[in-house]
Amino acid sequence: MDSANIFIIAVCVVAAIIVLWIFKKSEHFYKSLFLSAVSGVGGLFFVNIISALTGVSLAVNPFTIGFSALSGLSGVIALLVCNLLAL
Repeated sequence: MDSANIFIIAVCVVAAIIVLWIFKKSEHFYKSLFLSAVSGVGGLFFVNIISALTGVSLAVNPFTIGFSALSGLSGVIALLVCNLLAL
């Protein structure tokens, strides 16, 4: 593994810890986690459904599903931006 991959993994781990900490500080941890997961995965699949019209699609793999489930719709938007910037 090169240093760029290690950096990306470290950033993802830190982001996941921050999101879980924010959910923990809310009064409804499981509700927040569930709603974030449903909205994120739903948004990911919605992007792929309308990809025939827009030409923009995201790969559905364990990383994108996990990231969108943990970070919600903002994670799907971040994945779209990274896809458009070809990162």
